[in-house]
Amino acid sequence: MIEQPPSGLSADLIARCLEASEQIRLHRNASYSNPVSLATASSTVVFLPVRDGERGVLVVPFRFGASSFEVRGSLILRKTRPLPIYVLVPDGFESIEKLWAAVLLGYEVVSVLPFRERGGPASISSPTVSTGRPGRTPRRGSTEIASPRRVSPFLTAIGRAAVAHWVVGHVRDLPEGQRCSEDKLHEARQVGIELAPGQTWVRPHARGFDPQEALTFRWTVPAVAADIL
Repeated sequence: MIEQPPSGLSADLIARCLEASEQIRLHRNASYSNPVSLATASSTVVFLPVRDGERGVLVVPFRFGASSFEVRGSLILRKTRPLPIYVLVPDGFESIEKLWAAVLLGYEVVSVLPFRERGGPASISSPTVSTGRPGRTPRRGSTEIASPRRVSPFLTAIGRAAVAHWVVGHVRDLPEGQRCSEDKLHEARQVGIELAPGQTWVRPHARGFDPQEALTFRWTVPAVAADIL
């Protein structure tokens, strides 16, 4: 179990990863029907859909690999700071620092989407690619996805994900005066998302995809992590 930042990382990268953990813990507002694969220049991290773990705690299973290894584990979605990571590693594994950064930064970019305030303009003002930070999210607002294949300015869909029809599970505002159904409240709670009054949940799906087939993206990592990811 990784419960604290591994040694050997720069102070700036540790701070960025701790920020990502807080964004996931407090502002996660998206889910996927299929695995999501993020590829960098030297490694790949694959996140499976959120599922129940032990004692009712939600977890995100993942695979993390490079040319010489692949390890499996789970990001545990509980209130602990930072979010703990359970991982099975072989003897002599020397990439714990890389794994920790990839899991926290990668899951932030796919699960904390830009949003818009009710009745206001879209708020998709993500900072420049050099920071790799999603737009700030002071609350779980209604997500505003400009394109089904452009979830984040830091992710570029590749392979089938670049041409197929798929939808990210996300929060949506209802017309004034309407209420969310109990079914939609339940669907959102199943992935750990609580809806505010006047919001509903849009179920994720990927048309024509096998449930185990990944949506694949090229990931532009934050500059502070470029040397290890």
